[in-house]
Amino acid sequence: MANDITDLQKTQDLFKKFNLLKNKSKSMSIRVLDAKKQKRMCCCATYLFFETWQNKFNIDDIKKRITKSYLCELRLCDFCNFLRARKIGHQLKNIMLDSHRHGYQFSMLTLSAKNCDIDSLDKEIKYLNNSWNKLRQKKFFKPFEFWFKALEFTYNKKENSFNPHFHIILAYIPIDYFHTKKYVSQDQFLREWQHSLQCDYLPTARIQTIKPSKEKVKDSLISAIAEVSKYPFKTMEFNNLSDEILNDVIFRQLKNVRFFTTSRNIKINETITEEDFINQEIYRLLDIEIYKHFNKNYNKIKIIKKSPAGEI
Repeated sequence: MANDITDLQKTQDLFKKFNLLKNKSKSMSIRVLDAKKQKRMCCCATYLFFETWQNKFNIDDIKKRITKSYLCELRLCDFCNFLRARKIGHQLKNIMLDSHRHGYQFSMLTLSAKNCDIDSLDKEIKYLNNSWNKLRQKKFFKPFEFWFKALEFTYNKKENSFNPHFHIILAYIPIDYFHTKKYVSQDQFLREWQHSLQCDYLPTARIQTIKPSKEKVKDSLISAIAEVSKYPFKTMEFNNLSDEILNDVIFRQLKNVRFFTTSRNIKINETITEEDFINQEIYRLLDIEIYKHFNKNYNKIKIIKKSPAGEI
């Protein structure tokens, strides 16, 4: 009974989040100037197909997942951005926890430069990416065997400018790193970043060790993962931008920009329309529920498949 109450609460909380995201996306779609994109975004996730799977060997182990949602996949859409961040965060969590079991520790690195004009955001991001590639090819960077880099950009209303910057998770073996000449201080990171940027001012380079306690290793890492995986898909404050500038930034300047990159030994799939694998030898499908968004809420309209005996 307690598990049923918990699952019900989780479902209710999830749909509260979905309702909020869907309504925000629908409101934002009005500002999209391209008629086709506007319609795609307005109709995004109008229908949600939820599958419920039960463990054949443990009836209390229930998995729910979205299998169809007809997503627009546009950068402005809060619903799609939420699903991207959740999918990438889940994969990154598994990678980091597995790496931690093999003796790796992690640090969070933030790299930034001066603000740029609105119409040169794409050029600034390209410049920062080239500088990052120079930085990671330097000899001092070798101890960092795994890394995940997320791009975030913020808007400065007073200066009417953008500040694109990177949030990076670095992985390393602590014995080889802290107790040898391989250790890199924050001052060295700052100097190396300035050299890679080839700038005559002091940029921003901050590094902080993620220090999980023995009792809360998983919680500490998950907190760091949740923080960094949301940056590429965090909706910035667009209210201060005109519709013309907003569309130029999102659909022209950021058209081919990658909002996260990883080292070659990390493989992450960001395709939100691709279904996650369910092992049907362990789980059985119980039912499929269809929800439709109307009157600013998701409402269940149909159960299209259900097995009375629990076997399908």
